[in-house]
Amino acid sequence: MLMKIAIKRLTASDLTFFEWHFVNRKAGNQKAINLNADVFIGEFYPALPETVRQRGGRIPIDLYIHGPGLSAEHNLQRKIIKSGESYKNWRLNGEFVANPQGEPGRFNALEPQDIVVLRFEGDPFVPTTLKSVFLARSLDEDAALQTLLDDWLGNRRMASIALSELSMLVTKSASPLEHPIHELLLDESLEEAAQGGYEGIRRLFRRRSGNRLSKDDLLKARADADNTGIRGEEYVFSFLAAKRDRGELKEVEWTSRINAVAPFDFRIIHHDGTEIAVEVKTTTGDFNRRIHISYAELSELALRGKDYHLYRVYGIEDSQAKLRIAAEGHILAEDIIRSLNTLPPGVVPDSFSIQPDVLDFGQVIKLQSAEDHED
Repeated sequence: MLMKIAIKRLTASDLTFFEWHFVNRKAGNQKAINLNADVFIGEFYPALPETVRQRGGRIPIDLYIHGPGLSAEHNLQRKIIKSGESYKNWRLNGEFVANPQGEPGRFNALEPQDIVVLRFEGDPFVPTTLKSVFLARSLDEDAALQTLLDDWLGNRRMASIALSELSMLVTKSASPLEHPIHELLLDESLEEAAQGGYEGIRRLFRRRSGNRLSKDDLLKARADADNTGIRGEEYVFSFLAAKRDRGELKEVEWTSRINAVAPFDFRIIHHDGTEIAVEVKTTTGDFNRRIHISYAELSELALRGKDYHLYRVYGIEDSQAKLRIAAEGHILAEDIIRSLNTLPPGVVPDSFSIQPDVLDFGQVIKLQSAEDHED
């Protein structure tokens, strides 16, 4: 499912989407949230005007509202409509959104200039789901993230944002795990949980929406993580094979295809006989997502020293990805293994989660798929 994320600064007119604000703020008769056409149509859905013409001027949308504050998920059916014959104005519309039963003042805390994060999902041409997180600067739980996103927007009213960039801003804001903004970052949490990462599991367990992760969901996430790992290895093989074909390397062996339990993925041999083991760690997200490394890999890294390199493949999209290489990860590996001597006899951790910034990674290398690779 295709995903597109935008940050929008709310106006008084936008707030009339909520019944309490329509009645009490006297900010016009709009009863809808504007979706700025330069982003919503220009960047996200260029073909939507024609689709809307064929569907009578409106697109049904499954709307999930989170926030403000730590308020949980509120699911409604609404629609996206065009306003005006020019199709230049687009709005999230439908019936008033009232404060939910049991939360009589939920949306009252919102004010003009507050922020909403919008995550559209669907096919490449039409959104079918909209997950939104409303932030109120007056609430302590929202204040830090609201300020960061407001600064990020600058003088723009609405702007698209990459999931990786949003994730970094959320991390910087130190928003609590219970904050609903993490609902929009489930891809990252699922990837980490699928690889056994503690933080990913913890975030999913403490979701404010109340939704639970089924066994099928976790199995799918694990399959997706496996496929991502394979894609990363394919990119690296293309990169290394190109270097071999240019005479920069003598030999490249895709070890994990020969021996699935090997503690590294590739073996490369230089013309002077030097042999380097390469372990590939891949994510579809940004560079800063945690790296998950097994005890076997860590031990091999400590044993081989400078002859074991970590390749971090990240930001995979379409036929491109990015790569950074850590050639001296053995120093950290040795420190970790020494610290394990303090564990009780018979206790050995199976794996570790490592923040990439504790390793000395080199410069960014752009990767392309095998059919159009350029070094």
